[in-house]
Parts: sequence; C-alpha cells; structure tokens
Amino acid sequence: MSAGRLKLMVSASPALPLLCAHDEPGYARTFQRITTGLASTLQVPGPPRAPAPMAELRVLKLDGRLAGFDWRTGRSLEAGAQRTEASTSLLLPGAPNGPRAEDRTVTTITDDAGQLLEQRHAHAENGNLTLQVTLRRERPPKPPPRETPSRVYRYEGRQGTRPLKGTFTSKRGLATEAMVRMGVREGLLTGDASEVLFDVYRPAELLSGPTEVVLRRTPSAGPRALTVTMGATSEEARANASGAFEWTERTLPEGRLTSELVHTVPPP
Repeated sequence: MSAGRLKLMVSASPALPLLCAHDEPGYARTFQRITTGLASTLQVPGPPRAPAPMAELRVLKLDGRLAGFDWRTGRSLEAGAQRTEASTSLLLPGAPNGPRAEDRTVTTITDDAGQLLEQRHAHAENGNLTLQVTLRRERPPKPPPRETPSRVYRYEGRQGTRPLKGTFTSKRGLATEAMVRMGVREGLLTGDASEVLFDVYRPAELLSGPTEVVLRRTPSAGPRALTVTMGATSEEARANASGAFEWTERTLPEGRLTSELVHTVPPP
C-alpha cells in the first residue's frame, strides 16, 4: 500500500464506538468531513445510560502500527448479577481488495456468585455478520448429586446461513474474565502455582465445547510475565497487580499483533 493512501478515523464513544477507513489516495478533507458528520449523528436508542463503573481500553497494533482497539465495560444488575461487554475492532491488511475489517462483541452475564449464566458472541467481517451464538448454562439437577457434576451449557445461533444448536459439558465450569484474573493474581502473581488452567468458550475456534486455557509464569521475561496457551495458539502477556493483562503479543499471518492497556476506570 502506498504512503498516505490509507486514512483512519476513530470515534471513541463508550456507547457507539466507530472506526472508519478510506484506502484510496486523496480526499483527506472529504473523508474527515463525512466521518465527523456520521459520528455526530449516531444516537443510542432509549434513554442515555450512566457511565459504566468499570471500563478498560486497549490499543491494538500490528507490527507497531495502529490496527484497532478493544473496549470493555462492566455493570451491576439486579440480585448481585453482573454484565460485562467487550468489543474489538481490528483492521488487517493483505486482502486483494484492500484491508479486512474484523469486529467482535462478547456480552457476559454472571450470577451473584460470579458464575457464568449467559454469554452472547457476534463476529463480523467487512460489516457482514459471520457468527452469532448465545450460550446459556443449564440449571443443575435437584437434589444435586454427591459428586460435583459437570456443568451443562446450551448454545444456539447461526454461522453464516447455517443454524447452530447443541449442548456440551465442562467439568471445571466455563470461566469468566474475572475468574481468569483472580487465578492470575492469586495463583501466579502472589501464590506458588507455576500454571493455572481454565475452560472458556471461544465459538470461532471450537463451537461445540470448551477450550482449555493454560497460563504459565515465565520468570525469565519479568516478574509478571506469562505465556497463555489457548488450544493450538499461544501468546506472551504481562499482567498488572490485579491480574488483568496490560500487554499481550501474538503472531498472526499478517504480522505481530500487540495489545496495550491504556485506560482503566477506576484507575489501577
């Protein structure tokens, strides 16, 4: 791609984030005028929501160049339940007709004990929805068995035009991001464990079952350095004192993708 050909503008609205790109030479002022006007007209349906009490913003870079962002928020619901929302937008080079836009959202609802109740995934490529899945935890049997039962989860949705539906089990139970952070903080940073294991749901990689995540300490890379292995992929990471990833790096076919935590509410 020639210098000055690609133009990007980002509207970092918590309610309606927007990433616009133009991959033709010239028209810089026109691009700025149209995208600014578009961002100013976007409105969230219904009454405005109060700012989320928990928020994190990560900047994504491909080989050192800005490629997207990751925005996460958390809110309290009734009866101690929690709702977290994660949105990732990424612009990757290499497609014959220009850059490829990837967007992912994950909404997670947990109960008052922090256990996963429901998770909704949506993936889009170049604005076209490619995967939409809703996962729900089944109610445990009554009375509960003497041995701890495997938790049962039911998923339903669509992959392109193909309908999806099924169930699977997890002996550990599916972990939420809060559980992973606790495991990192209490098991790896302040505890004696050399590794911690979790089951998570990643329908883009494995639709019909859990994916095992293994986090290991790598002391040679620093006191909070970790290696994260998820299925057949792995990445290097660095955690902060709360167990959240403040930096990660993994290799894609397009190059080296890094994620850096640049903003948190409340501050660390």
